[in-house]
Amino acid sequence: MRSLAIWMLLFAFTAGRVAARDETIDELKSRAQNAPPQDRPHLRIRIAELQLRNADKLYKEGDVEHARAAVDEIVTYSEQARDSAVETKKHLKNVEITVRKIAERLRDIKRTLTRSRLIRPYSASKKSVLPCSSRCSAKIKIKTRRRNDAARIL
Repeated sequence: MRSLAIWMLLFAFTAGRVAARDETIDELKSRAQNAPPQDRPHLRIRIAELQLRNADKLYKEGDVEHARAAVDEIVTYSEQARDSAVETKKHLKNVEITVRKIAERLRDIKRTLTRSRLIRPYSASKKSVLPCSSRCSAKIKIKTRRRNDAARIL
């Protein structure tokens, strides 16, 4: 009888933990707005982590516009988590560590993206019209423009 009670308690605890992890981003956003100040950093970082998974999935599917919007939300909620942690002087180290992990994961996502997803291909007709000396300087300008465009994306 005693072991049955222990197993029931263990099951209830595990089920509660699993149910807490199944919250959607919208539910977490509403909880973060109404939460006490000491709980806000944790909730906002959790939102940023979920948006990171969402952005990674969207980039893999090729939905760049929605993925960029998710990355913008990652930045917003990371900054809000930092501000809340500084304001309450609690969870600052955890927020910093998590934000570094998020930044590392974003760098990994950036590396895995193909160039075709990052920049629009330059028209071949424009390249062939240029004379030889102009074509070489135009290629350098194109490469510089592509690097700048790629840097703006992430």
